[in-house]
Amino acid sequence: MGVDRTPGRLPLVLGIPADGRTGSADLAVLRTAEERLSGSARTARFPLCADLPECRSADGPVPPRLVRELYRAVAAADALLISAAEDGGPPPPRLLSALDWAGYPFGGVLTGTPAAVIGAGAEPAGGGVRARLRAVLRAAGARVPRSGALPGGLPRPLHFLSDTATTCEDERTMTGYFEPVSVGALKLPNRLLMAPMTRSRAPRGIVGPATAEYYAQRAAAGLIIAEGIQPSVRGQGYIDTPGLHSADQVAAWREVTGAVHAAGGRIFAQIMHSGRIGHPVLYPDGGLPVAPSAIASGERLYTPDGLLEHPVPRALATAEIEEVVDEFTEASRNAIDAGFDGVELHGSNGYLIQQFLADGTNRRTDRYGGSRANRIRFAAEVAAAVAEAIGPERTGMRIGPGTPNNGITESDTAELYPELARALAPIDLAYLHIAEEGHREVTEAVRAAWPNALLLNPHPDPASGARTTESGAEALAAGLADAITIGSEWLANPDLDVRVKAGGPFNDPDPATFYGGGEQGYTDYPRLDALQASGAGR
Repeated sequence: MGVDRTPGRLPLVLGIPADGRTGSADLAVLRTAEERLSGSARTARFPLCADLPECRSADGPVPPRLVRELYRAVAAADALLISAAEDGGPPPPRLLSALDWAGYPFGGVLTGTPAAVIGAGAEPAGGGVRARLRAVLRAAGARVPRSGALPGGLPRPLHFLSDTATTCEDERTMTGYFEPVSVGALKLPNRLLMAPMTRSRAPRGIVGPATAEYYAQRAAAGLIIAEGIQPSVRGQGYIDTPGLHSADQVAAWREVTGAVHAAGGRIFAQIMHSGRIGHPVLYPDGGLPVAPSAIASGERLYTPDGLLEHPVPRALATAEIEEVVDEFTEASRNAIDAGFDGVELHGSNGYLIQQFLADGTNRRTDRYGGSRANRIRFAAEVAAAVAEAIGPERTGMRIGPGTPNNGITESDTAELYPELARALAPIDLAYLHIAEEGHREVTEAVRAAWPNALLLNPHPDPASGARTTESGAEALAAGLADAITIGSEWLANPDLDVRVKAGGPFNDPDPATFYGGGEQGYTDYPRLDALQASGAGR
């Protein structure tokens, strides 16, 4: 009996109380989780140890009846929810062994809460089902342990006694990066992706040969998401950032994408309209930047002549918004013409799309302001227009729940972003990309609401510093995302994939060369093989 993979059918979660006696705390804990799953999953109950008391014995071989009954039950389920309340202790060894022999990748149970175990069968077309189910289960209060992480003191079933059983947890976690994954139309060879990073090395908005070399050096990333690229003159927010709104710019990017593809890589363009994060000195006509509302960011623009205060932007008229949507669409067409594999719409870091989303920057009274549905409208219209122009399988969007960047404030982050995910779901984008700034619970809620691939730039605690491959591997292993984007470590390590596999060493990024300049801090970071040849990497 196989799992029902009918499109739109809710996943089936099978509850198994480890104790199963009438009135046990196990049953109460399980019942609470099942109630929380209502509407997100179908639930069924299999009180195994109550019906088969011999499972509580630790003597002799695993009873065939126990294995047979378990096999029939778990074959029909997308996930198991095993309750082990504190008053009942951990599940009996017989239950663990029977689950293992039934072919389920049991990952452990912690007392006091149900633990969810995700099935290992083939994914349906499009993938991501198990990962989304993990998010739903976590939202219901379940813990979802990593496969192979049996709780201390419990016997390890024979099925786990393999060469991989002796691998340390860090190594086992890191190997998750090197499994293929489908994202839209692309089959990525690994899940260690390169995050977009502004480098400000495009005078007059035109990238040069060094940019082609920079990205080609990092072609081993599962996917490169290029730096933010303005879709129009008024979309520019910083000095020397590249564009995709002129023939010269398109031709220059074609050299970059050609170099990446020749090196075996894949690359998306990030389309970034900065909105109010701009300044008249950036525009030939000296005009004001535009935004949903006339509210200044309170931030400043760096220029060679010093820091300049962002002015109060000009609020877009309702009729003008369609023109801005067209700018995103035309730039996306230009990206495909330039050889990019797809585009990412930048809806984070306080730029124009997020300015419409956030109630601190959007005080409009027309159909683009006020309610969450209205504030989401601009993001959804941009996504729909671009998806129609180049294909939804080549379109993604980056979001940043709760980011304070560029003066953004949101009073309803927890509700806004799951609602945005649900609004975007019918467009069938290739992916959503979350740039975390804390708010891990919002990441989990978006994960549960979003039907396609989810990319994560992990930052569960803003005080923890830069995003790292370690925090990314933990998030990947926990099922929070289908792939992880890393920024500064890719910037400083063009062969980051090799270094992660080897356990290091890693080059340290040089913040002084992040923005502007020449090859230093751009294309001159050494590869591991070069360091080893010189003896410096030992």
